[in-house]
Amino acid sequence: MRISTATFHERASAGITAREADVYASQAKIASGRAVSRAADDPVGASLAVRTRADLARTGRWQEAQDAAKTSLTITESTLGSMVDAIASARDSVVAAGNAALNAADRRTLAQALRGDLAQLVGLANATDGDGTYLFAGFDNREAPFVQAGTAVSYGGDAGARANEVGPGAQVTVARGGDDVFMRIPSGNGVFATAGLAANTGTGAIGTGRVTAAASLTGHAYEVRFTAAGLYDVLDTTSGATVSAGNAFAAGGTIAFDGLSFEIAGMPAAGDRFTVSPSTASSLFDRVSRAIAVLEDPATGAAANAWRTGELGGVLQGLDGALDRLLEVRGEAGDALSRLDKLSALAEDREIAQETQVAAIEDLDYAKEATKLASRTMALEAALAAYSQTGKRSLFDYL
Repeated sequence: MRISTATFHERASAGITAREADVYASQAKIASGRAVSRAADDPVGASLAVRTRADLARTGRWQEAQDAAKTSLTITESTLGSMVDAIASARDSVVAAGNAALNAADRRTLAQALRGDLAQLVGLANATDGDGTYLFAGFDNREAPFVQAGTAVSYGGDAGARANEVGPGAQVTVARGGDDVFMRIPSGNGVFATAGLAANTGTGAIGTGRVTAAASLTGHAYEVRFTAAGLYDVLDTTSGATVSAGNAFAAGGTIAFDGLSFEIAGMPAAGDRFTVSPSTASSLFDRVSRAIAVLEDPATGAAANAWRTGELGGVLQGLDGALDRLLEVRGEAGDALSRLDKLSALAEDREIAQETQVAAIEDLDYAKEATKLASRTMALEAALAAYSQTGKRSLFDYL
């Protein structure tokens, strides 16, 4: 191989340039604090860091989804708590209205308080999560789901229950349709409902009743007809058959047939009728509206008071059913929040682990790199010193 003076200088210069590059590389790492700034620094480590950063980004998105779900569920839980308070207020008014000593003005005052409770309940049922999304509207959540006209309240949302994905394979329900929460409260005792006709003239007030033998229930509708004070017939209005006739009745006595029973306080008059029908779904708002209508009815006298007592008893049981449903949904929201807390803790642990892994790949060991920089600087200085001694000579000087 032939080596010329030019080749000798080129190789010496290349060696110095390489040493300078090493020094600059160490200086750049120390300045940036990163061991891997580009793939060429550590191809395997750089690839692993890219994958870990992608996982870290996904973890961040899960955390954002969890925070959004927490916000919605926290507002839902708080809203339901306020509705429970409003129902308790309405219930107090209904209980107070059962006092037979109240006059028409007293009843109107209680009815006015119930109107305020009804308006508050509708307002809470139309609550949003802060960004214009209605909590109880189902999927159609950009329009207020409940519309009030007088004391009538209608639902315009759908039956959708919105669930958010908050982790790999994990979902939580963040909102339910208002029909499921407020509009499907069973009437009566949940199996059957009782009522006295407003036209009754006696002092009989029917209770809400109970199931005494579930196997004997028929699911039919009935009517109890008093043929005289102290005598009644029971008719199955679904089949048209007479269940029993000429039954004796004492004031405040119990009537029982086909697996159910109920009390009638007071003494019904001849011609008075009471109905027993299978429980149906009605809304929380209907219960409050019914109480308002009963209290605003102008009828007076013992018969009217007895009718009101029976109607308000049914309203009370309906409000208790609505209260149970709201507490159930509120409990579900609380359970979902607890689950989100656990998912958030897992996501935070995962985030720390991923950040630690990225740091282990990319972060610089300053002490190690400083030692390397010192070594490389010495190598550069030695190369420069050596070249300064030989750079002015040619190959002829060694011949």
